[in-house]
Amino acid sequence: MTLPSFSAGERKLPGVRAVLVLCMFATCVAVFGALLAVTRVDLVDLPAALERALDTRTDGEKAIAAAQRAHRMTRFIRYASERF
Repeated sequence: MTLPSFSAGERKLPGVRAVLVLCMFATCVAVFGALLAVTRVDLVDLPAALERALDTRTDGEKAIAAAQRAHRMTRFIRYASERF
């Protein structure tokens, strides 16, 4: 008994693959949008939220970095106010 061959002479509908890819893309966008809605993260704040989630520093290291940024900003403001 021979099995039927589905590859020889098979007619494919044009654009089926494109429709499937479009449906998968739409599904991914919907899941991503639902995730943003559930977590209440605005799309503009997404890079900062990802940075906070992936940051492996301890709280002390984060505090030191924040103090250094504040110190640099204070020096910049003082420099700018003297120049202008």
